[in-house]
Order: sequence, then C-alpha cells, then structure tokens
Amino acid sequence: MLTLVIALLTQAITTTEAPSKPATAIVTRSRNEWRVEYRLKKKSRAWLFPVSQPVSRTHEPWRERAWRVITAGVHIERRGSYDVLVPTNGTFVPLKVQIVFTPTNATLDREYDPAIAFSNGATALYSDQFDVIPSADLNAIGAKEAGLSVRDLGGSHTTVRFHDVSGPVFVQGRRQSDPVLIGGETYVVFGSSKVEETAGVAMLADPALPEWVKAEVAGFAPKRCRGIRFTTG
Repeated sequence: MLTLVIALLTQAITTTEAPSKPATAIVTRSRNEWRVEYRLKKKSRAWLFPVSQPVSRTHEPWRERAWRVITAGVHIERRGSYDVLVPTNGTFVPLKVQIVFTPTNATLDREYDPAIAFSNGATALYSDQFDVIPSADLNAIGAKEAGLSVRDLGGSHTTVRFHDVSGPVFVQGRRQSDPVLIGGETYVVFGSSKVEETAGVAMLADPALPEWVKAEVAGFAPKRCRGIRFTTG
C-alpha cells in the first residue's frame, strides 16, 4: 500500500491539561511485539471500544482476531455493533488490562484504518482506536446505533501514551518521545522514515510513493489546511 502522512509545521501545536479521565493507556512497540496496557480508574461491568466498525470488504469485526487479552478474568467480545471488554466472572472488568495486538491494516466501514503499513516496515497507528468508555449495562450495548462517537456514547477520550522502545515516534508534524494524545484523531508512526519539509509542510511519505504525488501534496496541503490548529485534549 502506498501511504502518505502529513502535518503542518507552520501551525501551532497546543496541548491542554487533561481533566480527570476514567481510563489511561500505554501503547508500546518492542521489536515485533505490540502491546496496550489499560489502567481503568473505576469499576465497570463493561468497557466499550467506540472505534468498532467492521472491515468494509467482509463486514466482519477485526479486533477479536487481532487483539489478545493476556490479563486473567477479562476478554473481548462483540455486542451488536461494538467490541467490548467483558469480565469472565460476571462482576467487574479488572482495573489493569494488558492486551497484545497485531496492527490491523484494513479499510473499515466509515472509519479510519486502524493501521497503515509502509513499504519500508514503518507502521502508522490510528490513535483513537484505543479509546474505551465504561458501560454499566452490558445488554444495552447491543442495541446502540453503529458508529457513535465517544461523546454520543456518553464517555470521554482515553489518555493514550505511545512508546517505541526503538526511539521517538512521528506525530503532529514532528518526532516525539512518548507523546500523549487525548482524542487526537491522528496517526502515530512507528519506525524509521524520512521526514521531508516543503513550504511549511512536514511530510512523512512511503518510500514507494512517486515523487510527483509528493510534490502535489506539498502544493495543496498548506492551502487546504491554513488556519487549522492541532490540539490535544
């Protein structure tokens, strides 16, 4: 797949102090292993993943096959249109949950791809796929409309830290060590790739992408994005 990730350098990148969140997460890549560790700050009978749309081509869910819960007493199951963390003993989801996952490079139905694979081995992860929100009524989840946002579901975004054992990641137009995103709606790129700066645009392009495509993007991106301010929180 030919991939291009861009961000403006000329716009201000601001960070707001995060209010108290019901969940935090650390996403870690260590060599070929990917892991997400959740710290849940309240007891709940279920934790719902808002980004749960199925794969467009097959209409099948993807998270149950690609994410493996290694914490005892909890598993992922499908309820209606959503993936859900559910306790195996019928009480509450453990407050600390560890999951090993394989980045899912697939096109979802009306949602950002969970992961994008570059031809040189780099991987971009969609930040908001790691959002989880508590739900007191497990049965009610199955009746909810598909594609609802975190806010529509009555929750708030998870505070997510991204850590690569190999070094900084690329996000919001620059390389950063252990960036923290809250509802970032962006991609975090793990792995080495050349960052090209042209006319105020920091462009991380797949090495296989033709030069003329990169030139066109560098030309129209500042015009389309002028006035946008990137924020977290």
